[in-house]
Amino acid sequence: MENVYLHLFVRHTSSSSLISLPTRRKSRLYSENYSISHLFLLESTMDAVDSVVDPLREFAKDSVRLVKRCHKPDRKEFSKVAVRTAIGFVVMGFVGFFVKLIFIPINNIIVGSG
Repeated sequence: MENVYLHLFVRHTSSSSLISLPTRRKSRLYSENYSISHLFLLESTMDAVDSVVDPLREFAKDSVRLVKRCHKPDRKEFSKVAVRTAIGFVVMGFVGFFVKLIFIPINNIIVGSG
C-alpha cells in the first residue's frame, strides 16, 4: 500500500506552518484546517500507536535474529542435554517425595490433635 501524506495547516497565534503526517489512505492529497489541540490529539494518538508497535517490531527483529543463530544439535550435544534433563527430573522427583514423606506425619500430628 502506498503512503499518502495528509497535509495539516496549523495556525499559530503569530505565524502559520504546513505539517505533513503520513497516512495510509489512497485518496488524493488534501489539506484541512486544524487547530493546535487537533495536532496534539493526532500526535498523542500516533505516540500511543508507536508505543504499542515499537515493542512488537523489536520483538520480531530479536526473534528473527535468534532463529538465524540457532542450529540443530549434533548427537553428542543432544545426548548431553537429554542426560542432564533426566537427572533434573529424577532429583526433583526425590525432593518432592522426601518433602511429602516428611510432611505426612507432621500433618497427621497437627490435624489429629485438633
